[in-house]
Amino acid sequence: MTLADGREVRVAPVGTLLKEHLEPWTFEHAAQVTGLHVEQIRLFAEGWAQAKRPMVLSSWGANRYMHSDLMNRTKLLCLALKGALGRKGAGYQSTGWVDLDGFSNAMRMEKSGLRGRLAVLFSSITPGELFNSVLDVVRKRKTELEATLEGETKYLNHKLCTTDVVEVNLKSPGYRAALEREQQGLSPRPLGAYYDEAHEKGWSPGLPRKGPPKVFFSGGANLLRRNNLPQYLKAYQLDEMELIVDVNPKFTFTGMHADYILPAAGWYEKPGIKYNVAHVPYLHYTDAAVPPLAESKDEYEIYWLLSREIERLAKERDLPVFDGCGRGPIDWKTLHQRYSNQGTLGQKDAEKLTEEILRSGATEGMTIQGLKQTGIARYTSTGTDVAATSLHNPDWKGEGVLTTLTRFTEHKEPWPTYSGRITTFIDHPWFVEFREQFATHKTSPKAGGDHPFQFVSCHARWSIHSTWRDTPMMLRLQRGEPQVWVNPGDAERIGLEDYAYAEIFNDYGSVRMRVKLSGLVRPGVAYYYHAWEPHQFPNHESYKWLIPGLVNPLHMAGDYGHIRHGMNRYQPGSAVQDTRIGIRPWTGQATGAKPVVQV
Repeated sequence: MTLADGREVRVAPVGTLLKEHLEPWTFEHAAQVTGLHVEQIRLFAEGWAQAKRPMVLSSWGANRYMHSDLMNRTKLLCLALKGALGRKGAGYQSTGWVDLDGFSNAMRMEKSGLRGRLAVLFSSITPGELFNSVLDVVRKRKTELEATLEGETKYLNHKLCTTDVVEVNLKSPGYRAALEREQQGLSPRPLGAYYDEAHEKGWSPGLPRKGPPKVFFSGGANLLRRNNLPQYLKAYQLDEMELIVDVNPKFTFTGMHADYILPAAGWYEKPGIKYNVAHVPYLHYTDAAVPPLAESKDEYEIYWLLSREIERLAKERDLPVFDGCGRGPIDWKTLHQRYSNQGTLGQKDAEKLTEEILRSGATEGMTIQGLKQTGIARYTSTGTDVAATSLHNPDWKGEGVLTTLTRFTEHKEPWPTYSGRITTFIDHPWFVEFREQFATHKTSPKAGGDHPFQFVSCHARWSIHSTWRDTPMMLRLQRGEPQVWVNPGDAERIGLEDYAYAEIFNDYGSVRMRVKLSGLVRPGVAYYYHAWEPHQFPNHESYKWLIPGLVNPLHMAGDYGHIRHGMNRYQPGSAVQDTRIGIRPWTGQATGAKPVVQV
């Protein structure tokens, strides 16, 4: 092919490159890599090839491996080759959210009513940007989806103050050094090199932008329970902070290390809306069945009182206006006025705020009074957010089933990729560097050291997530304390007895857990169920003390179509399922995590 400057280049169709890439993957080679019988693989492949509407159900557990993106890209490749994406009863199903744009408005409104909503709109996009965006759509330079996605991306990256756990961890040089040691040799360059480049090019938000955080408010997150290597988080960050506050319905492990605990009301002591997952197309409303216990309050009231006190102190001390994390100047002397929408929201107006949230495209016609009678109501659409309407059929109005990705197949919108077409090929420089232009197989790394068992997490079946993990009534439904599940053959080989204590160890030290024997567990694998509080373990050290939480540098890449950082979208996550451990009987020997060496 001759380019505009007269140079000649050789080109190859992506389909040809893909065929060459897949050619070595015979049934026999796949069996050698996976350990499965070749006939089992052949039978599955033939069934897939003959299926009229193949569907992949791939939930969050598939995203907890270092190479989870390669796994998911492979599933999508198989579906694309079958023409199954964007078809009813077929395609890729994971998790989809129904968007409540009223929540976004309520979160940012500083005045009540229409004036407040219009102010939110123009805080996200200037009148000039809005005019140019409309003009682009009218003149067909961009589709409505492309224009909306561009505006949403600008807002997420430059206006909304968000970050992620990996970003918070890597902001600490000591924590980053620990992970770099752990991940040495897993990528062409050290982890820190990708982190620094992503920040220099503006691919990651990097909040807080200036220096390490000094104040930490935990609102139900329980960071010290959920974070991997919490001993490093505590040594390098929490111990250096000036203030830690835990707002929570329960006494968490994070709360044990906080300066203040602000008791939040329990689930049935306050009005509210459950998170809106599209698997169940109904909004669920929770009314206050009983009043809050003692001095506990709903979160809205807690922050109402806090903002009032902060404003009082700011006025008293005449605090200066400061930079508000990309949102422009923030004046704490007007904080409470803005939080309360200039006084129109009172201390007990959580229900009134919920009414504002119901002013959403997905909840048309819903009212608090109606929900108090029915408890649930069917969504009227998936909302107005680009992610929600791109993931599911945008013309869904509450009837029929949700079908993924029909915006691009039936409605012919361009795919949000670099080329605007569905693609299996990513020639981003980092992906080329990692030799991951196409989905491929990479062996699970041995996080935590070369030890015989792969430590795999499962979702707890005997609690309501982590909230009631230490409630006596729920604990009576099981053995009542943390357990490691192992295959009976493995247990016999290493001398483990059912319900006896075992020492779980790797390069980061050791913890103690009870043993549970189960023939459902594959040999060489050990299961643990999530959400146990560290103070339910001996020494107050849970399995998290042994889990480094690998970070895939490619998740920090950006500026390539759909590969760009966005809240709960393309951003780095901690891979826990690659962790390796050893197991031996506990006969009274000391257990405990190794001390954190300050760098």
